[in-house]
Amino acid sequence: MAFYAIGGGIVGALLAAVPGCIDFLSITVARVRRIGIYHMVANLTAVGIFAVSFWLRWIGALGVLPAGVSLAGLVVLGLAGWLGGELVFVHSMGVKPPPATSRQAAAGSQRRIA
Repeated sequence: MAFYAIGGGIVGALLAAVPGCIDFLSITVARVRRIGIYHMVANLTAVGIFAVSFWLRWIGALGVLPAGVSLAGLVVLGLAGWLGGELVFVHSMGVKPPPATSRQAAAGSQRRIA
């Protein structure tokens, strides 16, 4: 089952790279762009590690090696996810702010009057 899950994950990651690349090209702030580069490199590294794990399972490698390689991929993927969270939740990349409610708009107009 891991063989098929890893194969599907590799395909999904490569498909997700397309909108990720488009978002990356829109970054104008140098610090945020650097985080985006680290995020991209970590994701591509994780895909490479999982490709090795997939290949080891394909050739029928026995023992803990394929699982160990997958574990290393999970560690790198966790780092990439943390960096992605940094981009979204700290720097608001790819996030459209919610529309203001009438209460928020009224409070904003009262502050301007005072």
